Amino acid sequence: MPATRLANTALWAAYGPEYRRLVGVRDLRATQERVLRRILARNRDSEFGREHGFGRLRSPRDYAAAVPLSVWDDYADAVARVAAG
Repeated sequence: MPATRLANTALWAAYGPEYRRLVGVRDLRATQERVLRRILARNRDSEFGREHGFGRLRSPRDYAAAVPLSVWDDYADAVARVAAG
């Protein structure tokens, strides 16, 4: 399985149920912000979360300012460390 598909599968396994509950949501913006806050809180103590200050981020704007756009290669070393145990 290609690495990007594996990553997407892992993300869906972790957060898919939460997104499936969003069907029929009337205030999508507020719901997305609430989901983002939960994801940030859940991951604030991860290596990536600590590096990007997830503990202090409160909004999509905060997130966009703290987490630059990236490509798969930006995560290759971290994925290799996880794969190695």
